[in-house]
Amino acid sequence: MNAMPPSRPRSTRRVAALLAMALLLAAGLTLAPAAAAAGETGVERISGDDRVRTAVAVSRAAGGEADVALLAERSAFPDALVAGALAARHDAPLLYTHGAALSEPARDEIARLGVDTVLILGGPAVVSEDVATTLRADGLTVERRAGQDRYGTAAEIAADVGTQDEVLLALGEETARAGGWPDAVAAASLAGTSTTPPTLLTAHDALPETTRVALETLAPQRVRLLGGDAAISADVATELEAAGYEVTRAAGANRYATATAIAAAALDDLAAGSLRPVAASGASLPDAVLGGALAARLGQPFVFAHPTRGEEATHAFLRERHERWDGLTLVGGEAAVSTFSAGTLAGALADEPWSAVAAQPWEAGWEPRAGWETWEALAQCESGGRWDINTGNGFYGGLQFHPDSWRAVGGTGLPHEATREEQIYRGERLQALQGWGAWPHCSRVVGLR
Repeated sequence: MNAMPPSRPRSTRRVAALLAMALLLAAGLTLAPAAAAAGETGVERISGDDRVRTAVAVSRAAGGEADVALLAERSAFPDALVAGALAARHDAPLLYTHGAALSEPARDEIARLGVDTVLILGGPAVVSEDVATTLRADGLTVERRAGQDRYGTAAEIAADVGTQDEVLLALGEETARAGGWPDAVAAASLAGTSTTPPTLLTAHDALPETTRVALETLAPQRVRLLGGDAAISADVATELEAAGYEVTRAAGANRYATATAIAAAALDDLAAGSLRPVAASGASLPDAVLGGALAARLGQPFVFAHPTRGEEATHAFLRERHERWDGLTLVGGEAAVSTFSAGTLAGALADEPWSAVAAQPWEAGWEPRAGWETWEALAQCESGGRWDINTGNGFYGGLQFHPDSWRAVGGTGLPHEATREEQIYRGERLQALQGWGAWPHCSRVVGLR
């Protein structure tokens, strides 16, 4: 194992990174192809044409140089779930690559940053040895942080971060009652504190052997569980207490509330004075992982934004502390977090009450970018303009949504039960994700492609 280069002091790293971001914003530079100017809202959006380029845009926004870079496969997110503490430990950006070959945008960014060492997250089955060979040919030191599975990789990352008084423990799997990634990503708020606690992963009702051994090696005094009983059962807490650890929880009613509980717990140990929280979609894992790594690296709180509407827990956290924020950084394009949802974040920064932003977007003056007439024409072709139609063939409403597509863009119930305005709103969300090809025949008939 090669020795790692020394990390810059945390305070220096934070000031330098925030200064770099402030200079970019003051200069009015576009941070990424799809970035929206902060303007008067205080919300700066960072995104790219795809997840690889979004990672590069986030790296560029955070500062001008780095000794270490983290590299993960663009689809193998379990290996990057707990990257926050590693990003903080090494002042390292997280970049995405294709598993078989090094992505050119990532390679160019590594060169621009002046990186000496690349830490690959995951084994050769995830990020191939060809990627490592290319990096070494560029004169870089390459190391892996990898285990047999996500639990083992988390343990390897925790070992790199090093022994601390506290270790964080998050759900590492999908269960019937809880998703397997949000709480681990939200650990970034605490990972960005001066103690940089690492995060390990657990099953819902028992500690995996790999995690148990990692805890014995790290020997923390405290283990903080992230998420409620639906994520990590009381049996796990009992097992930890029996092993002699002091056990606490940071939890909320859902992923959004748990993230704000974790962020609130971190605030006392983050930098004094103004902070700039980082937000990303609570439904888009690629952007959330990038946002979490950025927040931890900069020592900022991390929260989740709802993909389409306001989220009360996030709004309350931001509004109650609005005087402490110097704006907010939003990672991900409009397909991940809608303009309306971003506006509710801005409302919280401006101390607007929840009642002022709680309306659904289609009830609050939202206008489709394609125009109402375009959607009406598309619906006329798809369903004869019948917004309440159930055709009996598995497609519903004026735009003939399949239930899976409807749910993917935040819809509940069945499409034909929703108002015309909501169907058009969801249609625009689907179009942002899939293009007009989501309606292959009628989009051609209407002349949209």
